[in-house]
Amino acid sequence: MLPGLYIATHIILHKIYMALHKLQFALYKLHIMLHKMYITLYKLNIILHNLYIALHKLHIMLHKLYITLRKLYIVLHKIHIMPHKLYITLHKLYITLHKLYIVLHKLHIMLHKLYITLHKLYITLHKLHIVLHKLHIMLHKLYITLHKLYIMLHKLYVTLHKLYHAT
Repeated sequence: MLPGLYIATHIILHKIYMALHKLQFALYKLHIMLHKMYITLYKLNIILHNLYIALHKLHIMLHKLYITLRKLYIVLHKIHIMPHKLYITLHKLYITLHKLYIVLHKLHIMLHKLYITLHKLYITLHKLHIVLHKLHIMLHKLYITLHKLYIMLHKLYVTLHKLYHAT
């Protein structure tokens, strides 16, 4: 083989080798960055899930309070046949409790809507988690393929180097 051809081939193979090595390193950095993002989203997913559980428990407590107030409302309504002064006092209490009942019912509805929104967000984040995990796996496979290509080029380089010194 001519020395000039060998040197030109050697330089081209070395440039390809260096470019693949830089690409491999950039993909490795991207892999690490995506993995950290995956971990952060997973932690956020857990926090939102815990918030979802807490809101669900609050929703249940408010619903029980709503039922209790409704029963109290019915009892107060039946008591209104008592003497007039007692009736007026109880009626004022009834009005106050009814207003509280309305406020709590509105709060109950708002919390239920928040509960639905958080559940949808939880599902969306879970789907994003799955997509990122699949991307993580694809990048890892690409990284392995590039590493194998790097090894093959290195072996070719070593073989050409031995051939050059053999002639």
